[in-house]
Amino acid sequence: MKTEIYQSLWLKPALVSEKEGFLTGNQRFNGGWYTPELYYLSLAYSFYKLKFYYNNVSLICDKYAKTLLVDILGLTYENVIIELDKIDTSFSKSWALGKIHAYSIATAPFQHYDGDVFLWAKTKLFTTKNELIFQNYEYNETYYRDSLTEIHEKLSFIPDELKNINKNIVSINAGVIGCNSPDFIKEYTETALEFVYANSNYLKFIDQGRFNTVFEQLLCYKIAKRRKLKMTPNLRVSKTNNTANLNKFTNFYGVPENVKYIHPLGFKKKIDLIGAHIHKWFNYEFPIEYKVTKQKISDAVEYVKKPI
Repeated sequence: MKTEIYQSLWLKPALVSEKEGFLTGNQRFNGGWYTPELYYLSLAYSFYKLKFYYNNVSLICDKYAKTLLVDILGLTYENVIIELDKIDTSFSKSWALGKIHAYSIATAPFQHYDGDVFLWAKTKLFTTKNELIFQNYEYNETYYRDSLTEIHEKLSFIPDELKNINKNIVSINAGVIGCNSPDFIKEYTETALEFVYANSNYLKFIDQGRFNTVFEQLLCYKIAKRRKLKMTPNLRVSKTNNTANLNKFTNFYGVPENVKYIHPLGFKKKIDLIGAHIHKWFNYEFPIEYKVTKQKISDAVEYVKKPI
């Protein structure tokens, strides 16, 4: 059975007015990158890399993301599924909700790629039924423990899988995530959505940034483990050196011979050199598309900055 390839973007939180209490400052516009221009450039480059390897790529989005990615930047997705407008923007700090809704809509088997993932080869394929494919395992990252402590102290509903805080915490990174088990996807996404929505009155008391990693990634790992899915990481990482793991995913100097997968995480998006690498490789591999995207960036920036 054909594996469907998806990206998703819930853009509306970046467009709402600050007085409504949503994300403020540059983070509203730049997806974590040090400039909005680099954010939109990275979205385009990520798409062109996926299209090169997989040809058909579908987008699950809200109407604002469709305007940005398709109408302004001109990205030629095979299918555009506008389904994320239904998410209440009062949950805008829970940005991973857009991805959870996308997973629930996607047709299994599927693989979903973040808009800051860049490939130099196809990622792993499914080899058996009931399989979960993801970027890599994460081991004892402090943000999981810190978030779980807050969750236990301040939230009213906690899924059974997260009621105990283990000494050693194992999770996954969902820079790429794929599954061929509709039953698992249904349980996982419904549980994640309940986890967020049932705590709507209490989210303001916790760090919602790191909460995203819990309801998207840690919960996914816990449910998959309970259901005994085959769990397949695309990349192996150190169990003890998280700094080395972070560097592993921005090693542009190994591209394309030794490094086939790049995914800048966290503060790595604030480093000028990472942005320079993206410009360099985008221009080298897709010179026409790079030039066209650069010409349209100013329109993209103005569109996202304009309140709705």
